[in-house]
Order: sequence, then C-alpha cells, then structure tokens
Amino acid sequence: MVKSIMLRAIILYEVIIYLISTLVYGGALITSVYTGIWFFQHLPLPVFLLIIPNLIIVFILTLIFEVGFIRLLVPKMKEGFYEAPGRSMFYFWTLNLTLNRLLFFDPIKNIILYSATLRFFTFLALGAKFSYATSVSANTVFTDMQMFSVGKNSVIGAWTMISGHYINKGKLGLGMIVIGENVNIGTHCHIAPNVTIGNNTWVGAECRISPMVYIGSGCSIEPLTIIPPGTRINDGENYPKK
Repeated sequence: MVKSIMLRAIILYEVIIYLISTLVYGGALITSVYTGIWFFQHLPLPVFLLIIPNLIIVFILTLIFEVGFIRLLVPKMKEGFYEAPGRSMFYFWTLNLTLNRLLFFDPIKNIILYSATLRFFTFLALGAKFSYATSVSANTVFTDMQMFSVGKNSVIGAWTMISGHYINKGKLGLGMIVIGENVNIGTHCHIAPNVTIGNNTWVGAECRISPMVYIGSGCSIEPLTIIPPGTRINDGENYPKK
C-alpha cells in the first residue's frame, strides 16, 4: 500500500514538473524571441547585434516573474510534520520545490546568483525574506525558500546547503531557517530546518547544523563542527567551548 502511494506520488510529481517546466520555460522563450524581433525592427543593426546577448536577461526576468506568479497561487508552506506522501502539505511542498528547481538550474542559477539584482528578485519570487545587501556564492544550494530568512550584510559561502525540510520515517518535516544580520557562514556548511543564527555570528567552514538548533548573536562556531539537534548556544559563546 505504501509503495503504491509513493509510486503515484512520483508519477504525479513527474507530470507536474513536465507541465510547469513547459509552461514557464516556453513562456520565457517566447517572450525573449518576440523581444528580439521588436529590437530587430526598431534598432540599427549594429545596436541590435550588441543587444542580442542581453536577451538571456529578458529570458531570466520572465522566468522569475512567472515563477513568482505561480507561487502566489500555491498555498504557503507551514512548519510542522506531515505524512509523505498523503497530507496536502506534502504536495504543496512538492510544487514549491519544483518552482525552486526551475530557477536554480545551471547555468541559469549561476547567472542569477552572480547578479545582486537578479538574486534579490529571485529570492522574493520564491518567497524568501532576503536582503539586497546579502552576499551569496553561486555554488550555494537552496531549497524551500519560503522557509528561509536572512538579514543584511550576511555572507553565505560556496557549496553551503540550506534546506528547510527533511523526510524521516515517512514524514516530511518543514521548519524555518532564520539567519540574522552580519552573519558569516563558511564554505561547505549544511544548515537544517528549525535553525536560528543570531546577528554578528561567525560559522566556520564545513559545519553541520542539525534541526532545532539556536545560535545566539556574536557567537563563533569552529570549522568542522557538528552541532547536534536541540542545541542552544547563547549570545557571545564559542562552540565547542574551549
């Protein structure tokens, strides 16, 4: 019975991602082509040739708009534990994950994350609370953007993975990840759901922050640290303690 439900869920996901991908990518491609035709008809040829490479920006901006519009039609994700598959929240999460993957798809992802403006609008379109003044490496992996909040002047290093979900024993867990202002997160870190990191905190490279962890303001986390679930690190503390 469980295998049958899971099989149906996988098939449904494949159908949904195919339909949404066709709609979104097709719409962005058509917009780019018609924009190029308009430029060709109204601009001198040398100017048109200079503009052609910028049509990729038109394509990406259209993608961002389409994804943002579709996301507004999908019910918001809420923190909690849900049967996977089974509960409606699991399918809402699947839809949001699909939208996330449409934008964070190489090489589109690299172009978006290298540009502060495209990055800002992308994060807003996917439902994240994100500051324009936040620096993010193009190699960073994000999922569940609705569950993600980061303050201004924070830095997220390369190959860090930030995920607002996990699946364990047939249940989907969703939880917020809140990163404050002026936070520095090193490379190759992994941050799980239900995590809070306060202002002015430094997290070293290759750290693993488990679910339900609270890190206060002005803290320092040593590189290669694994923080177990439920840990609380108060303001100004170092971890592990020396």
